[in-house]
Amino acid sequence: ASLDALASPATFWRALNAVEEASAHPISTGVRAFCQAQIASTTSLHLLTSEEIAGRGLSATVDVDTTRVEFLVGNELLMSDNDATYTSDSDLLRAKALIARSGASGQSLALVAARQLPSPAFRIIALFAVSDPPRKEAAYVVAELENRGIAVYMCTGDNRATALAVARSVGIGEERVFAGVLPVGKQEYIERLQRGGAADGLEEVRRRGTWWQRRRWARKDRSRAKVMFVGDGVRSSSRLGRELADLLDRRSTISSL
Repeated sequence: ASLDALASPATFWRALNAVEEASAHPISTGVRAFCQAQIASTTSLHLLTSEEIAGRGLSATVDVDTTRVEFLVGNELLMSDNDATYTSDSDLLRAKALIARSGASGQSLALVAARQLPSPAFRIIALFAVSDPPRKEAAYVVAELENRGIAVYMCTGDNRATALAVARSVGIGEERVFAGVLPVGKQEYIERLQRGGAADGLEEVRRRGTWWQRRRWARKDRSRAKVMFVGDGVRSSSRLGRELADLLDRRSTISSL
C-alpha cells in the first residue's frame, strides 16, 4: 500500500504533530515535542477528524495537500485491532528489538500506522519509546505508605515489561503489578481489591511492621479494603473515581498523600 503523501520526512513529522495535538496524554506530549523539533516543511496540512480510543491511543484523518491519510497512534492493541502490519520483515524484527529494549528500561511505546485512502491497509511506519519517569519522591512515598501498613499496587495501561521496570524502581512488588489495563479494567481491579483481593498484599506489608503496629492493624476491620486511587488514570476513569475509590487524589505531588 502506497503512502506517497508522507514520502517527505518533514511532511510526516508535521502530519503526526497535527494528529497528536488532539491529545493531552503524557505520551502524546512527548511525541509532539519530538515532531516539532523536526518540522521544516511548507506542505499544506489540515486535521479533519480525531478520536481518542480509551486504553489504546487515537485515530485521526489528515488532508496532506490533496491526499487524505488516516493515522493510528497508540499501543500494540490498537495496531492489532486494525490489522496494521509492518512494511517488511526487517522492520518487524527491528521493531521487536526496540519493544524489548524499551520495556526493559521502563519506557512506554507509541506506534504510528497510516493508510493513504482509498487503501484499506494500515502500515506501521514509526515507533516511539517515550520516557515518563516516576517522580523523584515516588520510592520514598511507597516505602512510607508501606511502613504505615498500606499496600501499594500499580494498575497501568502499559505493557507488563514496562510496568515491572517502573515498579522495581519505586519498590512495588511484582505480584502487585497489574498491566495492560483498559479504563474499565481499572474499575474491575479496584472492585476486586475492595472485595478482599488486597488481603495478601496487606498481610505481606504488615508482616514487616513492629509488634505494636501489627497489634494495632489486627484490630482494623478487614471485611472491605479501603482503596485510594492516585494518578493520571483518574482522568480516563472518571466514573471509577466517583463511584468506586474510597479516596480519590488529584493533587499534583504524591508526597501530599
